[in-house]
Order: sequence, then structure tokens, then C-alpha cells
Amino acid sequence: MIPAITPPTDNLYKLIALFGLGILILAVMNYGTQQSDVIKSKIEIEELEKEIFGIVHHYDTISVDFEKNEQANIVKYDKISDLNKQIEEVEKMIMKDKKLPHHVKTDIATKIDIIEIKTATIQKQERTDLLLVIISLVLMSAGFILWYKKEQRWNDLELKQKTKN
Repeated sequence: MIPAITPPTDNLYKLIALFGLGILILAVMNYGTQQSDVIKSKIEIEELEKEIFGIVHHYDTISVDFEKNEQANIVKYDKISDLNKQIEEVEKMIMKDKKLPHHVKTDIATKIDIIEIKTATIQKQERTDLLLVIISLVLMSAGFILWYKKEQRWNDLELKQKTKN
């Protein structure tokens, strides 16, 4: 006969620690499932940037050196905030340019808005994952530390006293 396996929830502190562990597992699973969406969004952002530079290059509004430097940096973003700064600079240059027709400026502004929405979504996902991990680590640490200090240490002392007698 196989003995029934019961989770160690006989103690509130253990339950808190196991709840934190459960949140950590869910956070890691969430990160894994959302990662493909994040990668797709980053690829779409790169494609939109290339389209913007293609349009701008067609109207010769940005110097070739600036364009080469910016396109070389497209794939190298460590932080989304770096991308946002670059997009803001390009947007300012484009909106000041008098060579571009109004409908082209509107199209570029729409593409920039899409990039900003996608980067905001990526940032929100990263913050959510980080928050879940922090909450889980705090719960696990607090639960296990409290369980050890308030329960297990005394149980160990009691068992030690019994074995001496």
C-alpha cells in the first residue's frame, strides 16, 4: 500500500513559504510563455524602425552617417529605454523636416506610436515578472525563516532532550 502524500501545510509558516514557491513557479512559467511574444514584438519593432529609415532615406532627410549609426544600433538594445530615446530623436528630426509631405509624416508618426506601444508592453511584462519573483522570494524567505525560528528550532531542542534521557 502506498502511503498518502500530504503537503506540509500543518503550519502557517510552511504554507506561506509554499505559497511563495508556487508564485515563483508560476512566474517562471509565465516568463517562458511570454518570452516568445516579447521576441516577436522586438522583431516587429526592428522592422518598423527599418521601414521608418527606408521612408526617410527615400526623401533624403537624414544624413547617411546618422542613418548607418542608428541602424547599426537597432539590434543592440540592452534596455528598451535606449530605444525610446533614439525613437524620440528620430521623431523630432522628422517632424521638423520640411521635405517630407504631411501624409508621410503621419505614417511615420503612426509607426512610432506602434513602436512606443510595443515597448510599453514589453516593459510592463518585464516589471510584472520581476514583481512576481520578488514577492515569491519574500514570501518563501519569510515563511521558512519564521517556521525555523518559531517551530523547528524548538522541535529540534525537544528531540535532543528526549534522546539525552
